[in-house]
Amino acid sequence: MYTSYYAESSQLSGCCQKSNEVEAINHLVASLKDAKIQGIQSPVGVKALYQTNLVWSYLLEDLCKPENALPDQLKADLVSIGIFILKEVGRLRQNEDGNIDTLIDLNAMISTGLAQ
Repeated sequence: MYTSYYAESSQLSGCCQKSNEVEAINHLVASLKDAKIQGIQSPVGVKALYQTNLVWSYLLEDLCKPENALPDQLKADLVSIGIFILKEVGRLRQNEDGNIDTLIDLNAMISTGLAQ
């Protein structure tokens, strides 16, 4: 779902695409908060982790494209954050020492930064 959503949005202007990214990340934050309440292994938790993985996989792919106009240092920082988020999702899926609060906080911060 998100992959096609982003594929369509990539044809839009940068402003509209940024707005779509903020909306998608805000959705992740809400889903992760629900997962925290209902449990990571609940259907809601599994879906939230799956969606987080999809969105950040897309974002990482987009950040690595040569036509991405963000400054190199910002791209590098976002790639590092994205890799960390994907690793954290993996830890949570495997019932390891992952922290859903960290995922919530990082996604909320990224959303706030994008919205500015």
